[in-house]
Amino acid sequence: MKNGEKPVVVKIGGELLEEKYVDGTAGDCAKLAAVKPLVIVHGGGKQLNREATASKEFFNGLRVTDLQTIALAQQVFLGPTKTRLMLALLKAGCKPVGLSGRDNAFVKCTKIESLGFVGKVESVDSAFLRLFLSNGFTPVVTPLGIAGSALVNVNADELAASIANALNASLVFLTPTGGVLVNGIVARSVSANQADELVKKGMVSGGMIPKLLNGIAAAKSGLKVSISENLFEAGTEVKA
Repeated sequence: MKNGEKPVVVKIGGELLEEKYVDGTAGDCAKLAAVKPLVIVHGGGKQLNREATASKEFFNGLRVTDLQTIALAQQVFLGPTKTRLMLALLKAGCKPVGLSGRDNAFVKCTKIESLGFVGKVESVDSAFLRLFLSNGFTPVVTPLGIAGSALVNVNADELAASIANALNASLVFLTPTGGVLVNGIVARSVSANQADELVKKGMVSGGMIPKLLNGIAAAKSGLKVSISENLFEAGTEVKA
């Protein structure tokens, strides 16, 4: 990575990690990584939901995570989910290196006690990530962090936004909806005020809420933010 070269942080949602999507998504990421420093943050909520004993309770898009669920999250996120993505990236010609926030404790969090083993990101060690970027590698980050001595589940959208802020990077959220849907149509742009209205009116829900909230916060920090289905098609631009 050349000095001053601006990275891109891409968050890949769990649905795009399924067999029918992962090769195409990985191929797009490899094309981008060939011309820009790239960090990938992956989700895995869809895969975790398949575990019968995993918590299915959510608050504002954040999963309530008990002790059993954090153990399952490690197994699912770091096991088949990440392996599928890493193999697809390798096949596409990318140079991925698998990380999670627990590695070198590079994602430090405050535990959200009301949600169990869930963390709010407090800091990201950008120098640690730049070690990989400067040598041509693409970090692939699993949404786990460290709060004190505890491993915590971190919302992948929040983590992606936090990493983008730490690296002063552009931020792209990838989702099968293609962007923010307003009356069934992908909105070309969404501002902070519009996002508040969409949430209040129940026009966006579930996993789109943390995408919008974290996207708006990143945009207010001066970052370029978008929500789309793939890296080379316009979706929704998120504005401050």
